[in-house]
Formats: sequence, structure tokens, C-alpha cells
Amino acid sequence: MSNAEWHRLNPQPIYPRAHFLGWYLRHEAACDCQPIPETVLRELDALGIVTPGRTHRFGIGQPAVIGQHHPVPRRPPSLPVLHSS
Repeated sequence: MSNAEWHRLNPQPIYPRAHFLGWYLRHEAACDCQPIPETVLRELDALGIVTPGRTHRFGIGQPAVIGQHHPVPRRPPSLPVLHSS
């Protein structure tokens, strides 16, 4: 699928904010035309969502080049792990 086709099939939403942030995660996974903007990355970090290679924001790993990885929601180290019984 070409970048133009992906953009046509996945228009950037205006509302609500979660869909807006999700659009950037899907876009980075499917298209390498531009990196996720820093403002969006900070908002994702605040929600505890980081992309592989960007875990240095939580004190683990090393910085990576944006656009060369796939987004994966991760639990920040500061949050407790919940165990189901």
C-alpha cells in the first residue's frame, strides 16, 4: 500500500483526542513519511504509551531514531504490576 493510499484510507481525525493520538500511532506503524511530533510524543508519554526505542523517556533503554520502529503500548516502570487471581 502506498503512503498516499494509506493517508486516503486513514484520514486524520479532529475529535476526540484519543482517536487523534491513535492516528499518529497507526501512521508511524504504516507510513514513514514523517516522525511523530514531539508534542504528541509528550502526550503519549503522559498516558504511559511509548514506542520501542523511546523507552529512555522512562529511564530504560537508549534513544532511537523516530520512524524506524513500531508503536507498542507499554507500562511505565513507575506503575505497579497488577496480578489477577
